[in-house]
Amino acid sequence: MATGAITEYSSGLTASSGLRGICLGPDGNRWACAFSTNKIIKITSGGTITEYAIPTGTGPYRICSDGTRLWATCNGNNYLISITTAGTITEYNLGASKGPRSLVVGPDGNLWVAFQTASTIAKVVTSAGSVSSVTEYATTTGSAGPFGLCSDGTNLWATLNTVSKITKITTAGSVTEYSTTTGSAGPFDCCLGPDGNVWFTEQASGINQIAKITSGGTVTEYASVSADPQGIAAVNGELWVVLSSANKIGRYATSGSQIAEYTITTGSSSSRFITAAGSDLWFTESSGNKLSVIGGALTTTKTVAVPVFGPATQTVAVAVPVVADVTLGSLSSDYFGRVSGTATVPTGCTSLKVYRSTSSGGTYVDITSNCAISGSAPSITFTDKRPAYGSQAVALNATGYYKVAGVFTSPVGPVSSYSSGVSTYDREQVERQQWTKVHAEMAVQATRENSSHLSYAYPGRWLVNAAYIAASYTDLTTEALTDLDTWWTFVKTQINADNLFIAGGYSSSFYTAHHSELIVYVCACARLLRERLSSNGTATTLAADMISKADAMGVALIDLSRDTVTARGYSADWPVSVSAATAWTGSTSTALGTIRKPTSGATRMYRNINPSGGTTGSTEPTWPTTTRGIVTDGTVYWQECTTDSPRWTAGETIQVGDIRRPLTPISITRSGTVTSGSRNVTGLSTTSDLVVGMTVSSSLGTITSILSSTSVQVSATSGVSTTLSLTFTAPSTYRALNAGTTHASTEPTWPATLGATVTDNGITWKETGVSAASVSYVTRGNSSPYTPSGSGTKIGDELARVACAFAVLYTDADATHFYTGGTKRSTAATVITDHLKLAGALQVGDGALAQDVQGYQAYDSLYASFTLHLSAIALNELGSSFEESLSPSVSAALRWLTAYYGTEPAISNAGSAGHPTGSIVMAEMAWRSAAYSVAGQQNPIDTLRYTSALWPSTTYNQAGYAAGTVGTDVNFLAMGGLPSAFNLPVTVSQAVAVAIKGTRTTTASVAVAVTGSATTRTKTQLVAVRVEGVGITKTQPVAVRIYGGPSPASIATPTSLTSTQAGTSSLSSAQSGNSSLVPSSAQPIS
Repeated sequence: MATGAITEYSSGLTASSGLRGICLGPDGNRWACAFSTNKIIKITSGGTITEYAIPTGTGPYRICSDGTRLWATCNGNNYLISITTAGTITEYNLGASKGPRSLVVGPDGNLWVAFQTASTIAKVVTSAGSVSSVTEYATTTGSAGPFGLCSDGTNLWATLNTVSKITKITTAGSVTEYSTTTGSAGPFDCCLGPDGNVWFTEQASGINQIAKITSGGTVTEYASVSADPQGIAAVNGELWVVLSSANKIGRYATSGSQIAEYTITTGSSSSRFITAAGSDLWFTESSGNKLSVIGGALTTTKTVAVPVFGPATQTVAVAVPVVADVTLGSLSSDYFGRVSGTATVPTGCTSLKVYRSTSSGGTYVDITSNCAISGSAPSITFTDKRPAYGSQAVALNATGYYKVAGVFTSPVGPVSSYSSGVSTYDREQVERQQWTKVHAEMAVQATRENSSHLSYAYPGRWLVNAAYIAASYTDLTTEALTDLDTWWTFVKTQINADNLFIAGGYSSSFYTAHHSELIVYVCACARLLRERLSSNGTATTLAADMISKADAMGVALIDLSRDTVTARGYSADWPVSVSAATAWTGSTSTALGTIRKPTSGATRMYRNINPSGGTTGSTEPTWPTTTRGIVTDGTVYWQECTTDSPRWTAGETIQVGDIRRPLTPISITRSGTVTSGSRNVTGLSTTSDLVVGMTVSSSLGTITSILSSTSVQVSATSGVSTTLSLTFTAPSTYRALNAGTTHASTEPTWPATLGATVTDNGITWKETGVSAASVSYVTRGNSSPYTPSGSGTKIGDELARVACAFAVLYTDADATHFYTGGTKRSTAATVITDHLKLAGALQVGDGALAQDVQGYQAYDSLYASFTLHLSAIALNELGSSFEESLSPSVSAALRWLTAYYGTEPAISNAGSAGHPTGSIVMAEMAWRSAAYSVAGQQNPIDTLRYTSALWPSTTYNQAGYAAGTVGTDVNFLAMGGLPSAFNLPVTVSQAVAVAIKGTRTTTASVAVAVTGSATTRTKTQLVAVRVEGVGITKTQPVAVRIYGGPSPASIATPTSLTSTQAGTSSLSSAQSGNSSLVPSSAQPIS
C-alpha cells in the first residue's frame, strides 16, 4: 500500500449504519459502533465484516477494550454493554438522563465513562463482563457536557464540550477544570500524546484547532489547517486527526505543525473517529458508511548498501516498516524492588526498549540493559532489575515512570505513553544501607567486646551478616570478607578447647540452644562462601576453617548427656469457656500462663505472658478487645487469648494438620494416698490409663513419672498425709491427619494415650503427645559445663535449634563426622527425629501455645516463628519424608500465625509489652517467612520486610538502641542470609531475573539463502543480513525486508556473511523462510 493510501470497506455492512467509535479489540480485530442500526461491528485486517445486533440498547456511540472484552456506550437509551470477542452482548441500564459518550479503561483498571447529559464522569467497576457498581463524579461547572475521555496512566482527562474546558479526574474522583485558551472552542475528542501530554480537538465552527494540555494544566492550541477536527489518535510519535467536513485525515507532529493531509476516497464521508491498529490507522465514515484504513503511512524507504549473494555489493531499496505503537500496561513492584510491566505489541515486535524517568514529563533514559525481557507478540514483559541504580534512579517508596518502544525486525518503534509505579520494596537498597551500619560496628574491636554482641548466639548472626553481603554484592565482597575474617578469629576465642561455645552474655556459661544455633550460623557462612565465592581464596580458606569447627562443635554437642522428655499439648487447667475462667483480682501475685477474665461483662479471657510472672495492679485494667491485644497491669502483661487453644466443634470444616482439644476434658477419678513432704501418690487401683503430663487435683501439679502399676510421682509436694479422691485430667490435643467435617452432633471418645488415634465422621485425629529419650540437657556453669543441670531442653525453639544444627551438618559433605560414613551420623539422625517430634508436639492450638510437662513455659509469636524457621531449614535439608509428621504441624502453625499476626508483624516475644513501643522484631518476620516457603504456602511476610514503612525507622534494635533509632539490627541481614545459604524455596510469585555467566561461543559466519523467482520475491520475505549505510555508525546485525534485488540465478549458492557477523541462522542452503537471527542491539536507520 502506498504511503498515505486509504482503503475503504463496506461489504457486509448494513446501509446507513451511522458509524461512530472504533477501537482495536483484544482479538486483533477492529470493532466499531453502528449508531443508527444499533449494532456492534467487527472487521478483520483484511476487511471481512461481521455485525452483532444489540438486544435493547440504542445508539451505540464509543467502544473500547479492557484487554479481555469490548465495552460500548449506548447514547440513545443510557445503556452500557459488554461484548465478548465471540460477539456475545451483555447490557447494563445506567439509568435515565446520563447521555453516555466516550469511555476508557482507567489507570486503576476500572472502566470510566463520560455522561454528557448528567455532566458527570462515572467510574464503573466491572467483573467478568458484569457491572458491579457505578460511581459518578460531577464536573465543577454545571451542564459542562463531558464528551471525550482518555487516561494518561495516572489520571483521567475529559473534554467539556459545552463550556470549552478540559477536566482532570483522579481515580479517587477529585475533579480539576482548565479552560481552553480560545473561548467556545468546543473541545471534542482527546487522547494521550506520544510526548506525555493530553491532546484534543476543538471542533466548534470556525475554530478548527488541535490543542494539548500538560499535566499541570497549561493549554497550547494549534491550527488544524483544514476544517472540523473530530477524532484524534496518537501513533508512531505523531498525532492523527479526522478533519470531518474537509473529508481528510491530518497528520501532525507533537510540535503542533502539520506534516500532511490525506483525502478520503469517498466524498462527504462525515468521518468521525480514528484508532491505531497494528501498522495502520482505522477510522469510521458515518455518511460514507464505510470502515476505512490509511495504511503505509508509517513506512519510509531508505537506500542502504546490502551485501547479498553474488560477487559484488549491490544497492537495493529496503523498506523499513516502523510498526505501530506498543501499549504499556500497569506496573507492579516485587519485594526485591524490581518493577515489572507488560506491553501489548503488534506482530513483528520482537523485544522492547525500556525508558525510565523520575517524573512523568521528565527525561527518559534507556535502561534496557538493566532489564529482563521476555515474551512475544502480543505481550512482552520487562522487569527493571535495579530501579534504584543508574540514571533517573527511583528511590525507595518513590514513583518511577516508564515508557517502552517496540523493537521490530528493523528499527525501534515509537515510544509508548508512560506508566508509573511506586518502588515500595527494594531489597538491595535496604540491605546495602543496613550493611553500612553493620560494617561500622564490626570494624570496631570495642563493639565486639560488648556483651550484647556476645550473648545468646549473636556472634553467629554477625558472621552471617558479613558472609551474606560478601556473597551477594561483588563491590562489597572484599570489605565484608575482611570483617568476617576478623570476627571469626574473635568468635573462636569464645569456643573452648572442648569445642563448646561459652556465651559471654550469660556469665560465661554454656547453653545447649546457643551452642546449637551458632553451629547453624557457622555452617551457613561456610556454604555462602564455598558455593558463591569459590574462586576467592580468602573465602574458601574461611569456609574450610568454619565447617571444620562446626563439625567439631557438633561432636561436642552430641556427646553431652541427654534426657527423656514427654511433651503433651496444653495445660489442663485451661478454662473450658470464658464463663468458666477465674475473674481478675487486684494486687495479686500471678504466674506466667495464668488465665483470667474481666470482673464484669466478660466475653474474652486473657493470659499473663510475662516470663517472670508479676503482680496485678490495684485497679482493674482496660481490657483490649482485639485478638492477641496486650495490656499492662502492674507488672503483669495480659494478652487476649480467647481463641488461642480451640476446642472441638460439631460440624466444623477441618484442614490437614488442624489441632483441637476436647470439648469435654478427659478425666479419670480414683482414690490415692499422699504423704506429707513427698511427691509420690500411692495406693492407686491402676496406672495403666494414666500418662505423664496429666494434671492432678488437690494442687498436686502434674504427673511427672509412672512409678509402678499402683503409684505415680507428681510435680508438687503434698503438705498432708491422707487418702484423697483424685481427678487426673489429660492435657491432650489432637491433630487432624486428613481433611473433612466433624460430626454434626457427637464428640468422639478421645484417647489419652500418646500418639493414639480416633475417627470422627471420616476425620482421623491423632493425639499429639511425644516422648523421646535423646533430648539434650540445658547445661550451665563455667567451671563444669558438662554436668547436667537437671532440666532438659523442653522449649520448642530450643529443640528445633538442636535439630537444625545436626541437620545442616548431616547434609554437608565437609562435616566429616556427620556426612555419609561419619561416626556420628546414626546418632544425629535419632536426635534430629526426636527433637523435631517434640518441637511439633509443642505447637498447640494451631501453634498458639506450647508448654512443657510442668505447664510453666508459654509460647507466642516470636518463639513459634523461630521454631518454625529452624524446623523449616531442617526439613529443607533432609526432605519432609525424614519426619513426615512435622510437615502438617508446620502448616497448621503457619495458618494460626497468619490468622493472628498477619496484620500485626510487630508483636514480638513474651516480653513484648516491655519492648519499646512500636518496635519491629525483624528476625521474627524472617523466621516465619522461611517456614512459609518450605511449607509451600503464599508468603505474607516478605512483602513487608523491605518497605520504607517498616525499615529502618521502627526497627527494634537488639544492640540496645532506643525505640525509633535507625540502628543496627543484627537479625535483619542474618535472617536474609540463612534462606539464601540453605536455598529455601521462594513462594512469592514474581518475575525473577536470572544472570548466566560464562563463555559464549558464536558462529563467526552465517549462511543465508533466498530462493524463489523475482516475481515471488517482491513479496516481503525476512532474511538475516548485515546493513551498513546511512545513519549506522558501526556494523549491526539487523533483520530487514528485501524488495527486488538480483535474479535467483545469481544467488543460487549461499554465501557467508562477513566474518564479524555474530549469531546463527536457521536457514540452510536453498531454504526459504525466516532467520532466527534477531537484532543484538537494534538501531534505527535514518
